[in-house]
Amino acid sequence: MVTHFHRLKKQASKPALRALLLIPFVTLISGAVGLTGYLSFRNGQESVNAVASTLRNEINARIRERLYTYLETPHAINRINTNAVRYGTLNLDDANATASHLWQQIQAFELMSLIYVGRANGEYLGASRDGQRITVDLVSTKTDGYYYAYLPDKRGFPAQLVISNPLERT
Repeated sequence: MVTHFHRLKKQASKPALRALLLIPFVTLISGAVGLTGYLSFRNGQESVNAVASTLRNEINARIRERLYTYLETPHAINRINTNAVRYGTLNLDDANATASHLWQQIQAFELMSLIYVGRANGEYLGASRDGQRITVDLVSTKTDGYYYAYLPDKRGFPAQLVISNPLERT
């Protein structure tokens, strides 16, 4: 009986062949799955960061473009009007022609809410946009210090008075 007990004790102390083969395979598979998961996670992070960076750059470029357009448009309008006066195609003494010119410009430049031409004597003529309504505006020595806004006719000439306000002098 001692020999049988001794033999069982010897077999129990020896690792089983199945366990010897199973442990390396489980370790290898677990390592491969873990490494694959880690690499997939890192690749996903890099992809998300690349897409986010591209999106930020695109948004930044569009904001710059819109801002440039918004800030450059008034200067372009001023250059157009200065040249029109300089070359005689815009006569500031003809209020109807000037009103029509500015009315056409405010329709062409939809970003603008006001386009005015002022003179050294304090007179000004312009076109303004309030929502969808466009008016032709006038202040001159002939208006006795009042601001007048007119709905224009189909040519842009002042037609129907909609606002008449005294100007505040400072």
